[in-house]
Amino acid sequence: MNRNTEMIINEVIFAMSWKPLLEKSEAEQWNSGSSFQQTFYHGTNDSESIKRRGFVESEDEVNDHTGISFSEDERYASGYGKILSCKIYVKNPFEVNNEFWNGKGKRPQDKKIYDKVGEDATIGEMSLAIEQTGYDCWFSKIGGLIKEIRIFDKRRAVVFK
Repeated sequence: MNRNTEMIINEVIFAMSWKPLLEKSEAEQWNSGSSFQQTFYHGTNDSESIKRRGFVESEDEVNDHTGISFSEDERYASGYGKILSCKIYVKNPFEVNNEFWNGKGKRPQDKKIYDKVGEDATIGEMSLAIEQTGYDCWFSKIGGLIKEIRIFDKRRAVVFK
């Protein structure tokens, strides 16, 4: 079996095993192959709906329906509402930093993204360009913690109880 076939099979198995709400042990097993093993937090005013149906992308003009945000910092996430404890499954994350957001990123992958949208794009436009470049999320760190991580597919996150 070649690598592409194996990756497709793994993605199908991953998608079939997704449920919006899992027991903690199930969530830890579900994300065992993820680039990030830690618990993330999501603040919301709609926790019961998320537990039943899963996350919904942000619906404002800045975010342009381009993903769902989480934080490793529980206090930061609590500013958005009731806290949900979550696990995230990503394999190809893109790290952003101040240089990137200020249009001064020097990495080759930064240039690929800028070429799609320009340097003055909204967070939503940048998120879409990051996803179109082949990444399954972006994240930023402050003080060693992931302050924000944005996934592009709701099936990449589960709430655990």
